[in-house]
Formats: sequence, C-alpha cells, structure tokens
Amino acid sequence: MAIEFRCQRCDKLLRTPDESAGKKAKCPECATIQDVPEQGFESPSSAKPFPSAPLAGPLADEVPDSSQANPAATSSKDVLAQNSPFSGKPQRPAAPASEPFNPYTAPSAGLSPPKVPSSPGKITPSKIDFGRVYASCWSILNDNLLSCVLAGAIFFGLVLAMCLLMYGVIVGIVLGAVGLGGEPSPALIVAFIGIGVGFGILALCLWSWLEAGIYLLFLKMAQGEAYQLSDIFRGRPYWFPMLGVNLVMSILQVGISVVFQLPGILTGDDLVLLGGSLLSYLPIGLITFGFLLGKCFIVDQHQGVFQSMSHSLTYMKGNYLMTFLILLVAGLGASVGAVCTCVIGYLVVIPAMFLLFVVIYLHASGQATADLGKA
Repeated sequence: MAIEFRCQRCDKLLRTPDESAGKKAKCPECATIQDVPEQGFESPSSAKPFPSAPLAGPLADEVPDSSQANPAATSSKDVLAQNSPFSGKPQRPAAPASEPFNPYTAPSAGLSPPKVPSSPGKITPSKIDFGRVYASCWSILNDNLLSCVLAGAIFFGLVLAMCLLMYGVIVGIVLGAVGLGGEPSPALIVAFIGIGVGFGILALCLWSWLEAGIYLLFLKMAQGEAYQLSDIFRGRPYWFPMLGVNLVMSILQVGISVVFQLPGILTGDDLVLLGGSLLSYLPIGLITFGFLLGKCFIVDQHQGVFQSMSHSLTYMKGNYLMTFLILLVAGLGASVGAVCTCVIGYLVVIPAMFLLFVVIYLHASGQATADLGKA
C-alpha cells in the first residue's frame, strides 16, 4: 500500500510507494526535499466504511453506477472503495504527453486539501561536517556555474559602482575643504561631516538591499528551488532587518575596537595601540561567527533583527571551530584563485563564498540541500 503524508512546508498531500520509506522525496508543489516517513497517516479507504445509503448532492454524479463500475460490486461502499483516490490503486487521470508522470503527485479527485501559502520549513540545530559542507557547495556550484558567474558579475559591478560613488563624495569633500583655503568654519565642517555620514548611510542601505537579494538567490539555488537572476533585485522585503543586523554588527565591531585601542590612544604608545588592535580581533571574530547565520534566518525564516541574531547564536553552538576551518580554507583558496586569475576569479569567488555561507546555514539548521535530491 502506498505511503501518504503531507509536505512539511506547503501541507500538500503526497503519496509514495512502500519501498521509498526512509528515502528523500521532493514535493512537486514547493520543491522542498524531505524524508519519506516509515508509515503515513491512515487513509480514508481504511477508515470507517461509508453508509450504504445513496449519495445525494453534487458529488453523487461523480460516483458511477455499481453495475457499470464493477459488476461484482453490490453496495455503494464497494463502489467508493473502487473509485476512491485513496484506495490501493488510485484512479489518476493520464498525464499529458508533454508532462512526465510524477509518482509523488497528490491524488486529484476534488478531494485534495486547499493550497496554503508557503511557510518557512522546519529547522533544528545540527552539527556541520567539513566534508559534507564542501561536497554540497561544490555540487551546487558545479550544477549552476553559469548562473553563479553572472550573479557574481552583477554583484561585483554594483558594489564597484557604490564604492566609486563613495570615494567620489569623499574626494569632493576633501578638495572642497582644501580649495577654500585657510581654516574652515565649524559650520562648514559640520556640513561636510553631515554629507559624508548621509552618503555612508545611503551606501549601507543599498548594500543591505543588495545583500538580501543575493542571499535570496543562493538560498533558492541551494535548496533546489526555481530561481532567477532577477532575484538579486528582490531583496526589498528583507532589507530593513538586514540593515538592522549590519548596523548592530558595525556598532559592536567599532565599539570593541575602540575599547581595546583606547589605552594606546590615551598613552600615545604605538606598541600598546598595535597590541590592542591585535587583541580586538578575537572578540570581533567571535561576534562575527556568532551572528554569521543571522542574515540567512532573515531571508529563509522571515525573522527580525534580534530574533535572527539570537537564533544564529543558538545554531552556531558547537559549530564555531568547524565554521572557522571551513572559511579559513575557503578564504585561502579564494585569495590564491583571485591572484592567479588577475582578479577575474572574483566572478566565481564572490558567489562561491555566498553559496558557502548558505550551505553552512542549511546544514547547521538541519535542512536538506539540492545535492541530496539527486537520484
């Protein structure tokens, strides 16, 4: 008898053969990859029999006469058992010639549950593995290499344009101050600072919007869902919490750096200042790794600023060292590749790093990646 269960994400009714128990299956509705349970829920065909009274209402015409459906059938119960989509041999309509048969398609007889909006999938804290993370990342990157290169080119071009704009504003402010000659007035200094801060905030907003879009693209890609390169520009629903995470991270990193460098600043000792700067890397690194998954939680689980950061700390427990080793190897390889290819390698390095962050997140949250759905 077939195993029946509902998709964890979209609640669509799925049916698989008995021999698929314990294996992976992809939902045809939302493309979520999930485990087939050992035993599904009780189907209507095995529940309490229907009464033998004749059917009334609009569904009565859908049940054929017993003499036409099966000469041996003597009651409406037998007729329903034969024609029920939940019986041992469901009566599915033939698929069109251009559409291949999908064994996981839910039965269609007007009895399928209504569609519900997609919701975030179930997650659970999990330990990541060095080999599995790199195997998944390599497989996904290899299957989507052209899309990754194009995404890297778009992202690199937009970031370069933002940097040039920022540098242009800074140079303009400096040249304006120098061109005035003499000592600028306090009001002019405040105006220049205001312009610089304003453009800095604008750049951070644009970066957060672009970062949300790139995470959206690679989360779809890594989960085996349909994606488009235009997803890079669809990060608007997530840009505000993404901006909040970036602001909190920037404040924490700058604050820690100032605290550790303050003794050297007050004493004027360059050696103390250098030592403080080096010591500040440890807490900054711990904070950075602790909140590494926050942006993925924002896009994948639709969480807010502090909820995503809190979940990131929870799901990174026990994964700090392995994440450090994974990113260390990736960083060294990316640097060598970029230098050997005269910076052109960044077109692959940039998307590969974002994809690596996403794969780490999916493995740490116990979610399946697209490579696990392969036959």
